This record gives sequence, structure tokens and C-alpha cells, in this order.
Amino acid sequence: MGTDRAVTSGPHSKAGGRWRDHWEVIDAIAFKFRTGMQWVHLPEKYGNWRGVYTGLRTWARDGTWERVFAALMAQADGRRPQLRGFG
Repeated sequence: MGTDRAVTSGPHSKAGGRWRDHWEVIDAIAFKFRTGMQWVHLPEKYGNWRGVYTGLRTWARDGTWERVFAALMAQADGRRPQLRGFG
């Protein structure tokens, strides 16, 4: 199982559901850090910058980013990721 499927599996992982919105937020966060752009100048195609920023902060507080990075490191090491809290 690929890390992206492991991270996005669960009760809300249907196409067009909650996880599609999460991937859009992840894309916006990646764009922001790749460009160094200020949050308020995030292009409209990513939606409201406050929603993107809130997603980043929420996932930092609840440990989501730590679990994602641990899964990516495990995958890079050839191990099966141990993902807790992802359905």
C-alpha cells in the first residue's frame, strides 16, 4: 500500500469526499512553503488562506504531520508504515 493511500484511507476517503479537500490543502501548504509567499497572498485557486493555515496548524497540533513523516521515512527505509489514527 502506498503511503498516500495509507494516509488517506478511512471512512471519508471516497473520491470527492473529505480527503479530496485535504489534498487540496496539502497542495496549498506545499505551494506556500515552496515559494515563501505570505499566507495572505496565497493564490485564489487554493481557496481562503485562513482555511489552509488552519489545516496546517490543526494537523501540527494533532500529530498528523508526525505520522505522515514517520510513514514516509518507513517507506523510504523499505518498512511497512505503522499508521495509527488513520482509520
